[in-house]
Amino acid sequence: MDLTDLEGHRRLYGDRIGKEIMVWTAGGHYFRGILHEIDDGGFLVIEDASCTLAGERHERERVIVSLEAVDAVS
Repeated sequence: MDLTDLEGHRRLYGDRIGKEIMVWTAGGHYFRGILHEIDDGGFLVIEDASCTLAGERHERERVIVSLEAVDAVS
């Protein structure tokens, strides 16, 4: 991911740091939790997350989602 894309994502989601976010990926998974940061590598770091993996709901302390895999955010 180039720096322009990363800065664009930071402008879009930066005000949501510390707040709840829900992210759907192109692979059909979702992650719901508190947005901790958007790191320099182009990843959303979400804490206290619930997610679907293999069709089942799971809880995770932290998940890291590539911005390139994000399909939608609410």
